Amino acid sequence: MFGHFGALFVENAWSVFKQRLHVLDVQYVPAKVFRSVKSKPIWMSHKALAAVKHRHKVHTKYKDNDHPACRKADKATSRTVRDSRRHFENMLALKIKEDKKSFYAYARSKTKS
Repeated sequence: MFGHFGALFVENAWSVFKQRLHVLDVQYVPAKVFRSVKSKPIWMSHKALAAVKHRHKVHTKYKDNDHPACRKADKATSRTVRDSRRHFENMLALKIKEDKKSFYAYARSKTKS
């Protein structure tokens, strides 16, 4: 119907529409800022965090849960994480008289409802 000139008209109209849409998008749509800061749980010590990172590194390297290095990293990490959580909870319990707020905030975070 329009031939070659019709295709040029459509392409030109599309580029003008796309440009206007982009300008309006930048002007009126707020940009959401994504923060990729992964914070550790409050009970996790830096030593436990390092052990977890090491375990991930070992698993990435060997990709086999039965490899001796993976088993060793799993065992060490489990022990460190368990000890870290136990130490944090014991310190909360010992300081409950002076710092009730932290204790109840942690206890409340463990409930399902």
